[in-house]
Amino acid sequence: MPSEVFLLLSPFLAALGLALVASGFRGLGQYYKELTVLFFLGTPQALIPPLIDTTAITAKFATLVLWYSGFTVSRDGLNIYLGSGAVEVYPGCSGIEGVTYLLSLAGLFLVMFPMNWYRQFLILLVAVTIAFVVNGIRVALMAHLVATSDIEVFQYWHKGNGSMIFSMISVLLFSACCWALNHQANAAEQDLEQEDDANPLELQEP
Repeated sequence: MPSEVFLLLSPFLAALGLALVASGFRGLGQYYKELTVLFFLGTPQALIPPLIDTTAITAKFATLVLWYSGFTVSRDGLNIYLGSGAVEVYPGCSGIEGVTYLLSLAGLFLVMFPMNWYRQFLILLVAVTIAFVVNGIRVALMAHLVATSDIEVFQYWHKGNGSMIFSMISVLLFSACCWALNHQANAAEQDLEQEDDANPLELQEP
């Protein structure tokens, strides 16, 4: 809705307007970190869902997960048929919300721990991949529970506390990847410093 989009964008727009009033266009660079943090806090959630619909891709991925798991499964559009049950993948289950949430965390991480362009791109790619895959597995589980007619368990994993477990798994996996990449970057930087210390430049007298 327009009101929700405005609420998500308002912190960044307010900070941008204040920075322009205080320092003008030429002085925006000094507020780079603050503006970047506010941008990633709300902008992905406001702009990405209306522009990108991954519902069909999620349905296909969930079907593949079930098929590779050994189930007899078929798909017709957004409907996944498994045994005697069927589940329709709605836009709310497309995983785009999880993707935008991890992208927000990725933006905060990159501001706190600056990296080269390759690792920055890798962090963003990892955030999107983890959120999409974990949500696809969740949709596959929902289809399996519908097929087994276990409605109580379905409601728990769909709208109950179980739905939060998948979000927690996504955050934990993404945090582990961020730690590994940051550790790798620090190790590479330390190796370069050790090489510089081992091979000091010799000063020549004029």
